[in-house]
Amino acid sequence: MNYLRNIRATVLLLLVSTVIFMVYSCKEEEYVEQAGFTCTINGKSWWPLSDNIAVKPTTCRLMSDGHLEIKAFDSKTHSEVGISVANGGTQIKAGTYILNSNGNSAYYDKGKSGGNYVTAGGYEGSFTIASIDYQAKTVEATFNYRAFNAEKQEIVNITDGILSLEYTVE
Repeated sequence: MNYLRNIRATVLLLLVSTVIFMVYSCKEEEYVEQAGFTCTINGKSWWPLSDNIAVKPTTCRLMSDGHLEIKAFDSKTHSEVGISVANGGTQIKAGTYILNSNGNSAYYDKGKSGGNYVTAGGYEGSFTIASIDYQAKTVEATFNYRAFNAEKQEIVNITDGILSLEYTVE
C-alpha cells in the first residue's frame, strides 16, 4: 500500500514539475533578429526584428535604374529605418553618398510612438558602400544621418549604422 502511494506521489510531482516548466519556458512572442543590419538611434541600439519567421525584417533592392533601396523594420515597435541612394542614373558603385533628399535620402519612422523623420532641409548624413558584389548580390556599407520631423520639430540621430545584406534586382 505504501509502495503504491509513493508511486502516485512521484507521478504527481513529475506532472506538476512538467506543467510548471512548460508554463515558465513558454515565451509570449518569438522575434527573429536580422543579422547584418544595426544602428544606434538617439544613443540606443536598434536592429530589425520580425515576429514572423517567414518574413525577413530587412529588404535590400537594386532597382533597374541603378538606385539602391534598403528598409529595415522592427515588428515589435513598428519602427523602420530606410535609405535610398542613386548614382545619377548609372549603377551604384562603392563610395560615399550624401543623404540629403537630392536623389539620396534616408528616413526613420518611429512606428507606434509616432512620427516620420526625413533627411531634408539641412538634415543630412552619409551612406558609404564599402563593397557591392554584383555576382553574389551583396552589399556592405556604413551609414549615419540626422533626420527631422517638421510636425514635432524634433531631430533624430542615426549613428553607427552597419549593414551587410543580400539584395534582389528589380
